[in-house]
Amino acid sequence: MSRSTLRRVLKVCSASARTSLQGLDYISAMGGQAFDDLENVVDMLGDRYGKDLAWAKQTNQKLKDAKRYLKGDYKIHISSNSEVADHCRTYALSFPNDENYTNSCDHEHKGKCDRCSIFPETLADICASLEEVNCPLEEKENMEYVTTQAGQHIRSWKAHILRSINQDAARHDILKVLDSHSALIVLDWAMKFIPRKYRESQRDWFAKRGLPWHIAVLTKKNDDGDLQVLTYLHLFKSCSQDSGAVVAIIRDVLSQLSTIAPEVHTVYLRQDNAGCYHSALTLLSLPTIERSTGIQIRRIDFSDPQGGKGACDRKAAHIKTHMNKYT
Repeated sequence: MSRSTLRRVLKVCSASARTSLQGLDYISAMGGQAFDDLENVVDMLGDRYGKDLAWAKQTNQKLKDAKRYLKGDYKIHISSNSEVADHCRTYALSFPNDENYTNSCDHEHKGKCDRCSIFPETLADICASLEEVNCPLEEKENMEYVTTQAGQHIRSWKAHILRSINQDAARHDILKVLDSHSALIVLDWAMKFIPRKYRESQRDWFAKRGLPWHIAVLTKKNDDGDLQVLTYLHLFKSCSQDSGAVVAIIRDVLSQLSTIAPEVHTVYLRQDNAGCYHSALTLLSLPTIERSTGIQIRRIDFSDPQGGKGACDRKAAHIKTHMNKYT
């Protein structure tokens, strides 16, 4: 791009300061940290143990490209019928030794993605350099351990992205079949709310205890086919975030729904794979909840840990913003 074009881009996309985030997805956080660890290993090989600085600079650039690809374009390339094995959800998520978790593709996987190959090729280059380097044994073992762990974390991050995209496809399928008589409910425990008040004294500020709260976001269509969103917030003074609490929350949400929207007769539940959601007590209690509320629970979907709950996270952010403005 020309210099004038770059200036126009910068004018529209102004620079912003990076802030310290909290509550990050631990799989993504560990994957990002793994790339930083590999860069430290490469810098040590380039500065101290014989590999030239040009190799270190080139290798670090490849690691940055691989990290940028995982954070951005990789999820766009994933599909159910790609000829690239790393992009094909059907092929990548199949277990060859278990017929219950295996699905066949109607195409061959002859394609190759150059951007997917950046990381394994770079990791192999780093491992080969570690075998050739002449350094103290303890230092070499430490670098080999860091490299091995980093490779595992990055592959786990890539698998996490693939699973999240596949599980999000289930949500899209449900949204396509929604009508005025059905609804999708996303459930999640939010981070504990710490009570606060305007100009609180030091006595009130010390020794606070967070209040657990649960968010349920309901999505349905009206008679015109437009999506409507309704949020249920349950705030507890003291509560164990276990299956008993989840069962009570689901029953209360469906009871209120039968009063607010009596035309809804079917719901689809979606939550993460936390123990309080997939426990036997929760699943076995659902038929009883159906009989008591008159609403059928047709389907239950579980998303990857710390994934698939964007609706709840967005509503929690809105609520926290309103509370901060009020105080």
